[in-house]
Amino acid sequence: MTHQRILLAAGLPGRYEAILGAIGDAFSTTAVDNRWDADAALATDPDILIVEDVLPGGHGLKICERGRIRPDGSKRRVMVVCDRDSTSLSEAKTREIIDEWVRKDASPGAFLTKFWELQAARDNTRLIEAAPDAGRLIARGWSLFQELEGGTVSIRTRELLSNTAAEVVTFTGSSSVSSFLQELQSHHAYTFAHSLRVAILMATFGRHLGLDEDHVRLMAETGLAHDLGKLRIPIEILAKPARLTDDEMEVIRDHPALGATMLADLYTDRKELITAVRHHHEKLSGDGYPDGLKGGQIDELSLLTAVVDVYTALTDRRDYKSPMTMTEATTIMDKMAGPHLEPRLYRRFLEVVRELDVGDSRSTVAA
Repeated sequence: MTHQRILLAAGLPGRYEAILGAIGDAFSTTAVDNRWDADAALATDPDILIVEDVLPGGHGLKICERGRIRPDGSKRRVMVVCDRDSTSLSEAKTREIIDEWVRKDASPGAFLTKFWELQAARDNTRLIEAAPDAGRLIARGWSLFQELEGGTVSIRTRELLSNTAAEVVTFTGSSSVSSFLQELQSHHAYTFAHSLRVAILMATFGRHLGLDEDHVRLMAETGLAHDLGKLRIPIEILAKPARLTDDEMEVIRDHPALGATMLADLYTDRKELITAVRHHHEKLSGDGYPDGLKGGQIDELSLLTAVVDVYTALTDRRDYKSPMTMTEATTIMDKMAGPHLEPRLYRRFLEVVRELDVGDSRSTVAA
């Protein structure tokens, strides 16, 4: 997998060790501490600039201005690290010399949030260019997950979930569903992209099963909400572009219960959605989490969500792995039918993915 290249120009590059370590599996990084070295490093054509506003030898914004446009005419992504907001920063953003800025005293988590938001903004633009008829869905979905990033929910959350689910159901009738699902594989806002893919596949699955529109919309809404608890997981773990350690996986395994708790008061009229959010990682064998349910103890919506979630996770691209093809994913899932996945529902879902032909071409988009 081809890694994108970051040029970090900072007076003390060592202070960014933790941040570079967190993104090191996804990006190739060059760190310099002098304006003159940064100017020379621009000749290597990095994809992303992270520049302190003041450097030994000169002002960092000058490097940003010189380095904004790549040799092919496209714009590099540029983030400035500074002591505080200033008129010069505001002007640079207005003139589109820089994309974003972050304070030097920001925590690693806050820095990474800004960084991944910068990546995601580029990916949203690419999605709309690839599937113009998905513009409303992307806008609603992005508003929903921006709202959710604070980790709190409100009546507005329910409204956003419902409206986005309606857009998902509408979009499933589009001819560009398959290509859009594949484009989503390379989006850097993983929880957003994964949840949107699950929601689209859930709604498509519901229609394939012949369910009425209310149930199809419920499936879409469940797909959007199923990983909501992940937004209370530390960003250093959630957005880590590498395989998680055992301890980090234990933290991640809290997300179904967290999500169900967050939504409980908003969905008193849709208990099945809350149940599916909590139980989409349960297994028929009883080896799942968080409650170790088995067989007939697991409701059908949870079983449906589990099938779609597993398929989507296998065919998602992560910065440490390429997406599996449909054939590779279903070969693995064939062995999971019975001990983990409900076999009857899994067989019906196979009909959906084969009809859509989703996931049998690898994403070649670099991180």
